[in-house]
Amino acid sequence: MTRDVSWPQASEGGKVAGWEAIRANWTRQWGEFDPHVEPLAITEGEGGKVRVRVHQLVKNLQGEVLSDSEVLRYSL
Repeated sequence: MTRDVSWPQASEGGKVAGWEAIRANWTRQWGEFDPHVEPLAITEGEGGKVRVRVHQLVKNLQGEVLSDSEVLRYSL
């Protein structure tokens, strides 16, 4: 990640920018949620972009399922 990276805050909306803000956001989120992500497929798309399809299961700390879905992410 570059120092000026901007990252979406999926659970609250909006974005955070910069390494320290992202680190603080992730640290706080991992203290509130119990995420599990399992890669299902990694493929190369148009223009050399990499597509990663994952099964994402997110629970709160009491074990209640907040989200259970497949997610498709792209990267350069």
